[in-house]
Amino acid sequence: MPLQFRRGTNAERLTITPAVGEPIWTTNTNLLYVGDGTTVGGIRIELPLPSTATFATLTVTNLHFSGDPVGVDQTTAYTGTVAWSAINSKPNNGLYTTSSVEFNQLEVNNSTFANTSSAVLINASGSTTYEPPHSSGYNLWMISKPTAAARLVADTYGTSGSVWTGRRARGTAAAPTAAQATDLLLRIAGTGYGTTEFENTSSAYIDITALENFTDGAHGTKFSFVTTNVGSNDQTTALSVSSTGSVFVAKNVPATNSAVVINSSGATTWPTPPGGGTMVHAISTDSGASRIIVDNYSTTPLSIFQGRGARGTPSAPTASQDGDILVSLRGQGYGTTGFATTSAAFLNILATENFTDSARGAKFQFYANPDGSITPNLLATIRDTGVFAYSTGSQAVGTGMINAIGTGPELARPGAEFDTLFHGVALPGAAGRITLDAYGATDPSFTPVGAFTGRRALGTSDAPSAVTAGMSLARFNTRGYGTTGFIGTSSAIIDLVAAENFTDSAAGGKIEFIVQQVGSVSTSTQLQIATIDQTGLTIDYGGLTSTNITVDNLYGGSGGNIQSYANISPNGTRNLGSLSAKWSNVWASTVNTTNLTFADATNQTTAWTGSVSTSSVTGLATVAWTGKYSDLIGGPNQALDTTSAVQFAGITDTGNLSVTGFSSLNGGSTISALTVTNAATVGTTLGVTGYTSLNGGATISAATVTNALSVGTNLTAGATTLQSVVVTTGTQLTKTLSVGGIPLNAAGTSSFSLSTVNSPTLIVSNTTPGQNAQILVRAFGQNNPNGISTTNPNNALRLETAFGTAASPTTVTAQQNLGGIIIQGYDGRNWPADQNQSVNFLGWFATETMTNDGSTSTLAAGSGFNIYTQPAWTKVGVNQTRQRFLITNWSTSTTAPSINQILMGAGVDTTSSVVLLNGNTYVGPGRANMQFINSNVYQVGVPFQDSAPDNTTLPATNIYTFVAGRRSGTAGRRDAIQSGDNLGGFNWNGQTANNATQFGSQSAVFVCDALETFSASARGSRLRMQTTNTGTNILSTRFALSDQWNQYSSALHTFYNTATNYRFMDISTSTIQCYVPVQFPTYTAATKPATGSVGQQICITDSASGSNPNGMMAFWDTTNARWSYIHDNSAV
Repeated sequence: MPLQFRRGTNAERLTITPAVGEPIWTTNTNLLYVGDGTTVGGIRIELPLPSTATFATLTVTNLHFSGDPVGVDQTTAYTGTVAWSAINSKPNNGLYTTSSVEFNQLEVNNSTFANTSSAVLINASGSTTYEPPHSSGYNLWMISKPTAAARLVADTYGTSGSVWTGRRARGTAAAPTAAQATDLLLRIAGTGYGTTEFENTSSAYIDITALENFTDGAHGTKFSFVTTNVGSNDQTTALSVSSTGSVFVAKNVPATNSAVVINSSGATTWPTPPGGGTMVHAISTDSGASRIIVDNYSTTPLSIFQGRGARGTPSAPTASQDGDILVSLRGQGYGTTGFATTSAAFLNILATENFTDSARGAKFQFYANPDGSITPNLLATIRDTGVFAYSTGSQAVGTGMINAIGTGPELARPGAEFDTLFHGVALPGAAGRITLDAYGATDPSFTPVGAFTGRRALGTSDAPSAVTAGMSLARFNTRGYGTTGFIGTSSAIIDLVAAENFTDSAAGGKIEFIVQQVGSVSTSTQLQIATIDQTGLTIDYGGLTSTNITVDNLYGGSGGNIQSYANISPNGTRNLGSLSAKWSNVWASTVNTTNLTFADATNQTTAWTGSVSTSSVTGLATVAWTGKYSDLIGGPNQALDTTSAVQFAGITDTGNLSVTGFSSLNGGSTISALTVTNAATVGTTLGVTGYTSLNGGATISAATVTNALSVGTNLTAGATTLQSVVVTTGTQLTKTLSVGGIPLNAAGTSSFSLSTVNSPTLIVSNTTPGQNAQILVRAFGQNNPNGISTTNPNNALRLETAFGTAASPTTVTAQQNLGGIIIQGYDGRNWPADQNQSVNFLGWFATETMTNDGSTSTLAAGSGFNIYTQPAWTKVGVNQTRQRFLITNWSTSTTAPSINQILMGAGVDTTSSVVLLNGNTYVGPGRANMQFINSNVYQVGVPFQDSAPDNTTLPATNIYTFVAGRRSGTAGRRDAIQSGDNLGGFNWNGQTANNATQFGSQSAVFVCDALETFSASARGSRLRMQTTNTGTNILSTRFALSDQWNQYSSALHTFYNTATNYRFMDISTSTIQCYVPVQFPTYTAATKPATGSVGQQICITDSASGSNPNGMMAFWDTTNARWSYIHDNSAV
């Protein structure tokens, strides 16, 4: 009988577990299975075929691939092109292939797929079971590989970008209608797997929503960023962005976080905010500033930073109350371990009353921590009732409570006294002023006037008491700078003093004038010289000097008195009398009075007209004046006015002596003032103590002039000869002065500078033998005006320049020469001065047009300095061959100090051709070689990274920059660098013999080379170091660094730790020896690199299997293109 196996359909097979060895046949798939006692459905029996075989004929009724699901078989031969319709048994319309499939277009039309499925499923997980979607509408569903990210990538090549668009319409696909306001146009959502499932709602999403009913011309939209609150499934719209504005919502911000964090530093951790309520936390890039910039562009631009404060809640605000802080601007720095929770300094704006719609009083308050403290003090308050400054700490010596520094906070300056309330420092060259303006008409209760008031009370500010007589109420005093600092005592004082004990109805005052004596600085040597009170002016010490004194009702009565305890000296005369004998004598150039009373009680009320009729005049005879000198008794000081000839045996003249004819003074004469209009011949000695004018020819064998000697016409050997002249006041020469013997021409000038007909004003030579042609300026400090033994003489040679004339000078403009020194020599035929040459020149020039403040202070006076010399073996004057090898100039800015530009070397400002003495012509001057002999050179500067230098011009001042260019280093002639050119470097030379005069032989080089021809976008370079091999004179490269290759060359490379006390590796020409463990790159088998190269080795941390340990070494196996273990060549 036939032997039959247990049989049934494949579905029935999957419902049983056959016994061990039990065969089962599936009637619908024609497959044989054998049970093992545990596998449901048994184990399929397959006919193994050789991996490579040739069959004459192979008939296959059903072809099944082991990697395909059950039931996915091939029953027809593959012809190379298979139509989908030609494939039978397409279960669930699945396309199963391990090859690449290319579609011209893939279209999925199916509106009936289940809510738990998707129109298109891309499953790379390898799993056949997965959690289905939780809602309908899945068109594309992707499941990634295990441990890999699921990515959707859209590449675009060309001028367009990749676009992911969500489109929304109402209606149907066949008949769409317009999207309406609040319609969701696109959502990008994300959610995570919870304890048991993916949630039905998104944990966070980005919505694009319509803001209006759409038309073809209206598409208003907004972005909404929605997140889930921590610890719940409640969602919050964290950010809403539209053209009408952006709204941030962060209602669960922890105290250590901020609603918005703007981080440009790249750091992932940072100190947390000091407390709750932080809305915006901005973190800047390293060494950069954190800025908030508010720009406004309009016809009336106004950028506003505003803080608003209210009580209540955002939905139900209530009025701010008196003392509420409306906004606060605060600053804090990092301490030893962190940011403090309190601010180091802050500015508060506070309410000064309970706010209403019509009452909103406010004030500013400034707080700051004192040095050494973390508790801020209130420093100042600004409100409608005034500005109030406070100093609760110990005021530092050298600072004022309020300081106005004209040149900025970094100005180095002498400090103020410790109790200074206001300290002002004016701009350089400007006056320091305090100006008080007042406007308005005077009324009975108020006079508008700029007033300075000093108030004084005893007691304290909260319990003042009355001042008493003699107390200073206010003081104006002056202090000058001495040799090393400001003098500690005043040189002059105006003291406003209480004249009585004060009450509410008695407040008499007086003014006291106090000065310091010359040569003293002690308070004990200060003198009270005058007092003004209700009784008048009292001279307490010294005298009163004036050209005019007017006495008119000093006491308010019919006459006046001046009281003096010393002398009153108008116009150089003295003796007005004493307190007990007022007005006994008056000697003055002008005395204004209504009544002149003489000692005999007679009065004179009008001026004397030249004729006197009186019985007695002191100093004259009691008879009328006869016109004769003999009538004068006592020889009064009266001028002699006569047109007749007068002969004097001897004259002592202390006034003016005018001689209109010829005057011969054959003996010793003392004349205080001599005017000679023709000639004065002095045979012996002429002592002139006043002013002497010689307008004609004069021969003086010996003259001592103690005031001034003015020569109107000639003072030469042919007209006036001065064999010995001592001038102690001033001498004015209107023509050239030749000192040393060079003769002058008939015009009184020199014949120098023939080409320009110019004459120097002063000529110094030793044309007359026996002299050195030198100008000596020797100064003595104590001989300076007001000089003392410690006065610096400040001797100087001053050169000043102006356009215009002496009577009408005009402003010096930019690039105008200010003055200089020209030094040259005689060429055997020509003096350079005769040809107006100045090839060797040291001088200064204006770098800007000079300005002033309208008074005595110069504002702008920028200047530069330059030095010219004439190159050797170069024709003078050809193409202006003198060479400027040093020039200084300025780069200016309104936001930083001016920068001094110093140019040194050859061709700093010229490319003119030079002609050598042999006729050869070259472009520009030759190079300049600079040598420093027995010198240390320091480059002292500020690093580029300093974010808080004294000013913005200082960073990067510790950098040397080499600028290389072909053709010339002169501006305008610098050509591009070519490949292989040196960009700059250092040579080290050493002397190879004793007593050498040359510069030794090269021993080492440090240089930068160009690796390509330079352009704006390509300037590759290499840094190269060469030294000389030991025992040779051959230079070899020790290292060369570039992006292409780093080369290191030496017989032995030795590596030490930082302290150089531990040697950890040697590399020689034959060995590499390590004194510390060598660590290879470590990976797990899963994270190893995908590829490698010959010679690479790595360590696998999870290599353990069987008897193998973890941490085995692997190498890149080029035969198998894989990582293989070293010990057995097996694959990792």
